[in-house]
Amino acid sequence: MAITPVDLSVTNITATSVRLNWMRWTPLQLFLAGEKGFWYDPSDLSTLFQDAAGTIPVTADGDPVGLMLDKSGNGNHASQSVSGARPVYRTDGVLHWLAFSTGTVLISPSLTLSGSSPSHVVIGINVSNDLPRDNEGVIKYGSSDPNGSRDIGFNNATQLKVDTRGNNAPVITFNNTISNVFEGRFGLSVDAALNGGEFTLSNDATNTVAGTYKIGVGIIDTAPEHKNYGVIALHRTMTTDERSKSVSYIAALSGVTL
Repeated sequence: MAITPVDLSVTNITATSVRLNWMRWTPLQLFLAGEKGFWYDPSDLSTLFQDAAGTIPVTADGDPVGLMLDKSGNGNHASQSVSGARPVYRTDGVLHWLAFSTGTVLISPSLTLSGSSPSHVVIGINVSNDLPRDNEGVIKYGSSDPNGSRDIGFNNATQLKVDTRGNNAPVITFNNTISNVFEGRFGLSVDAALNGGEFTLSNDATNTVAGTYKIGVGIIDTAPEHKNYGVIALHRTMTTDERSKSVSYIAALSGVTL
């Protein structure tokens, strides 16, 4: 009886690699059912442009960023038309981030959110300027501009918070000399966690996120200068598995060991 040899050709090995790569989790899987939100990844240079029109690619450390494409499929690309208000792309050859100084911010188009779902945000962050600032966000929601009443940001130089409609709770203490992965979930409930820890629940469980907003990523007014390694924002509560995978994904971008 003839024996059929096993095909170990390069073609088959490549096909297997493609299948394995397809199985690898990315934040895109959070949005496959049409969920609203955005996913920004500064390590993907194909999503960064020096101008707001997206005609000049970011190619090197120190380039300004006038446009950051949304990888969620929702088209919520964040841009900045004012050249002096653009963050800077930075890399040490391993990690990649956007460096935000005072007054630099990228702004999304309007995003309409329902009141029936909270928003869950995961962000990789490192604070490079420890001057205390009160109640200034690194991600802010506003109806006509991003400087609105809901944000994820700083309570002071060593505290990150979720703020909704003026309620500054809960607050998470962080180490501003290292990178951190900060989570915030606000809407029907308001809570936060750091580096994969358990959520700290607040008593503010009546607010919603219904409305049409523009979202600012960066420093709207004044806040500690900081590095942003990536952001995932999903307009619903993540499952336990989704939380774990999202935090791990942003941790890898941020150089954070969980």
